[in-house]
Amino acid sequence: MPGISGRTVVEFQTGVDVWSELDQWAQEFKFELQAQDEASRLYQKGQNILIPPLMVQVTVTEAAYHLEVWVRNPMINRIFTFGLLPDEMIINKGGFLGFVPRDKARKEVNVLLERLGVPLIV
Repeated sequence: MPGISGRTVVEFQTGVDVWSELDQWAQEFKFELQAQDEASRLYQKGQNILIPPLMVQVTVTEAAYHLEVWVRNPMINRIFTFGLLPDEMIINKGGFLGFVPRDKARKEVNVLLERLGVPLIV
């Protein structure tokens, strides 16, 4: 399903303390830190069949910050949909498949982007 397959990517620059805002946002929306190094953090929310996990990764590069967001579909969800759902889904609007988790993810991530002064995901 090429229309919703993949990750939503946002490159941005900001004067806001990204790591501090990210930590506060993650705590507020119940995201758990999965991996971290000096340049990157990976958060996950949920491990449920009904609501697939939402993944958020922020990486700092020399020029900007790099945000990747995706809904990760467990194999059982993919089996129940006869393979119609991809492994990873973007959170942008559009398409019917995976609408509920993608819409919820977009709303939550847009709160973070608004706090960072970055254009929202549509």
